[in-house]
Amino acid sequence: MSKEEKDGKKQEEEGKEMVVAKKRIKTFSDFLHKNQSKIQRTAEANTTRNKDGDVVITKDDPSRDEHEWTEICKEVDDDS
Repeated sequence: MSKEEKDGKKQEEEGKEMVVAKKRIKTFSDFLHKNQSKIQRTAEANTTRNKDGDVVITKDDPSRDEHEWTEICKEVDDDS
């Protein structure tokens, strides 16, 4: 198979992948639109607010012990 044929086949495969990705995005978008109210209610039910109505993270929230983001931010700052 020549280089041109390989390149053409690769472009064809990439085009097919793009079509599949667009269909997934559309499907997900349709799901979000259809379930918007339910998603908002669920998100609000799982949101903690202080007395002023601000969104807060509680002191006992397990995510406070996750240090992955701190490490990633340090790496990004070091690369800058």
